[in-house]
Amino acid sequence: MITTATVAAAAALARHGRWPAFGWRMAVTAIVRGAAYTILSEWLNVPIRRSWSYTAAMPVLPWLGTGLAPLLQWLVVPSLAFAISPHQYRRTRRLR
Repeated sequence: MITTATVAAAAALARHGRWPAFGWRMAVTAIVRGAAYTILSEWLNVPIRRSWSYTAAMPVLPWLGTGLAPLLQWLVVPSLAFAISPHQYRRTRRLR
């Protein structure tokens, strides 16, 4: 749900700003929005609501209080997906 919402919001901004669909501006917007949501969610659910907690094995960013793994998921996975998508699209178009 979070990924869908962040990519949809980035796509709406891209369309409004007349950016190319799935261009670098849209990718950066989606990644920044997703990372921001992750930081907010981790802050609300760990120290405020105490819905969950980290084990001692989870590296936590001290200035944010956010776990390193959830934040890296929002930086690495979408970056790779946005980087690979144009190549796959071009390859599929050539095969037709």
